[in-house]
Amino acid sequence: MVDSLAEAAAKRANDIAPTCGSGSATMDPWGENVGRTSFGVYDEALVSPDYVFDGWDNPEDHPLTFRQIMWRPTRYVGCASNITQMDSDGPFCHVAVCYYARPGNCNVNNETWLNETLADYSKCGPPCPDEGCY
Repeated sequence: MVDSLAEAAAKRANDIAPTCGSGSATMDPWGENVGRTSFGVYDEALVSPDYVFDGWDNPEDHPLTFRQIMWRPTRYVGCASNITQMDSDGPFCHVAVCYYARPGNCNVNNETWLNETLADYSKCGPPCPDEGCY
């Protein structure tokens, strides 16, 4: 068990970065956003929070893939990133992972996504991270 959402996010980012793939499946009960970018030459713009968050803000016409970052019932967030060169002379991979408690995107369909996004409460997952509520 990890001690915090940030530690869980760091573990996940470290798992994904060597191949820039999806990483192994997790059984974590948290909401999750993962952003992956590969590039040949290091570029600060490609690892900025603005770049990552822009990728997590999907349009309204895809409500079932709407990103966890948008859910109002979320109260706790832990994020981490990893930048790894995939081969000794190969491209770099930047992975950013955020875990959320409570996750908000369960029991949602095309008709209910807006109400669920703006609700004060979610029945999804545990209400607090492992380190407790505060």
